[in-house]
Amino acid sequence: MFFRQKGANAYLYRMIRLIVWVIIIMIVLRVVLEFLLPILRITMATGSQMRRMRAQMEEMEQQMNRKQSQPVQQKVQKDGDYIEYEELK
Repeated sequence: MFFRQKGANAYLYRMIRLIVWVIIIMIVLRVVLEFLLPILRITMATGSQMRRMRAQMEEMEQQMNRKQSQPVQQKVQKDGDYIEYEELK
């Protein structure tokens, strides 16, 4: 019905319709930019921080495993001029 109107009424209807659409688009953009975008940034930052922490933990575990797998070296007595001194009482 509204599409078949002619003259000033059709022009006024189209202008109001355009204004309503512009307002709706502005509201949607505001919601996206003020709420969803910061939440997305926080989520991405948290995810990257968790990956970094996980990598550090894995690296620490590997270092601990390397230290545990190395045999403990015992003191080797050297032959030569050095004699260990023990005090007698």
